Amino acid sequence: MRLLAHGLGGRADLPVPVWMAQYAAALVLIVTFFMLARFWESPRLQEPYRGRPLPVGLQRLLDAPAFRLALRLIGLAALLLIIVVAAFGTGSSATNPAPTWLYVWFWVGIVPLSLLFGPVLRALNPLRLIAQGIARLSGRRDPGDLRPLPPGSATGRRRPGCWSSPGWSWSTATRTAR
Repeated sequence: MRLLAHGLGGRADLPVPVWMAQYAAALVLIVTFFMLARFWESPRLQEPYRGRPLPVGLQRLLDAPAFRLALRLIGLAALLLIIVVAAFGTGSSATNPAPTWLYVWFWVGIVPLSLLFGPVLRALNPLRLIAQGIARLSGRRDPGDLRPLPPGSATGRRRPGCWSSPGWSWSTATRTAR
C-alpha cells in the first residue's frame, strides 16, 4: 500500500513541466527565507491583540478553562477521525475524504477562521491538549514549570528550520514512487 503524504493530485496534472515547477518551488523557498531574514528582524506577532473588547460575559465564557478544554477535545476528536478515516479508508484521494478534510477544510479553512475569530488553531490544537496531559502525568502543573528554550533559539541566532525546510521541501516535491 502506497501512502501519499502531500497533495490531492499527482505531479502529472501540472500545467508546466516538472522541472519548472521544482525550480519555481525552490526559488519561492529561497526568496521567502531571504525576505524573512532580511526584513523581519524583530518579533511583530507577540503583541497583544488589538481591537474592541468583547462584552464581559462573553469574554468570561471564552476564557473559561472548561470552554478551552471543550475546544481542544473537539480538535482531538477531529484529529482522531481524520487518522481513522485515512488509515481504514480507500487508498484513493478521490474516494477517501481524509486528504480533503486535512488539506482543504483544515489548512485552507484555518486562515479565514483565524482572520475572523483570532487564534483559532491555538484554541483547537489537539497537540496542546496532549502535551498538557503528558505534563500533568509527569507532575508539572504550572505552565511556567516548563524547561526554557536553549540559549540563542529565542533570539534568532539558531534557525534550524530555515536550513532544513528547503531541503525537506525539495525532497518531498521530487520524490517519486518506487
